[in-house]
Amino acid sequence: MSIQTFLERLHGAEGDKFSDLVNVLRSSASQERIESLRDFQINLRDEIDKINDRRAVLGDELKIIEDAVTALHKYVDHVEGAEDADVRTFLAFLNQTTAIIREEIAEMRPDNKLRKKFEVTQKLQTLIDRRRIADSLYQIIQKNQEQGA
Repeated sequence: MSIQTFLERLHGAEGDKFSDLVNVLRSSASQERIESLRDFQINLRDEIDKINDRRAVLGDELKIIEDAVTALHKYVDHVEGAEDADVRTFLAFLNQTTAIIREEIAEMRPDNKLRKKFEVTQKLQTLIDRRRIADSLYQIIQKNQEQGA
């Protein structure tokens, strides 16, 4: 039996209970709630984009430092007497800086925000589906009430 046939057969208190159910479904999936979740989803996406942009900048900085370290090593390897305490200290400083930047990039992963965005996307889709189904059921009930009147 289809839902439409089921609804057509409901009368009296049973029909009222089902109408109440449809109204609850519609109100719990209001357009305002859907728009609110969409806005939240957009904000999360923007936050994730900002984090990823910052991580990209740090990655570019890391690449520049790593290239400088490579160039310094080539210089030290090919120029006699080039390796002195200042060069070693500077290389140690650059290596420490790259380690800190790598750690910062790793810590900035937007894992929690990505999980939250996924959850919000699922919830939003559920609300949209609930609203669509509730509206369809509401249309059927309205049509049945008009025909019964």
